[in-house]
Amino acid sequence: MSGIRALEARLLRRRVFDGVAFVSSIGMLASMVPSVHVPSVALIAYYLVVPGYALLRLVNYPLGILDSVAWTIAISLGLTAGFASLFQSFYPMSAANQTLVVPLVTLVASALSLRGLARRK
Repeated sequence: MSGIRALEARLLRRRVFDGVAFVSSIGMLASMVPSVHVPSVALIAYYLVVPGYALLRLVNYPLGILDSVAWTIAISLGLTAGFASLFQSFYPMSAANQTLVVPLVTLVASALSLRGLARRK
């Protein structure tokens, strides 16, 4: 019975983390409205953790805790730096809003992983 409870606890933890990723992505999209202010610490934490976590959850490969943290940070940094350099290459005068892309990708990835968890029930 303890194996079933551990599995249920892990699934609940994944749902909570996926929900937090989804809500924080919506919050980052809402922060683009001029009247909404998000502290710099929250922005740094978001761009450092949430995109990588959401994309890593799509793969759903069993990793250890240290591997998950390393891959999450690496994917987040790669995604953020990749889109920033892409936008700097094609829109050097900041004609396009580059801060919109990463939260949208994260929002879609976390919505897909939440949908996948709901479908497995």
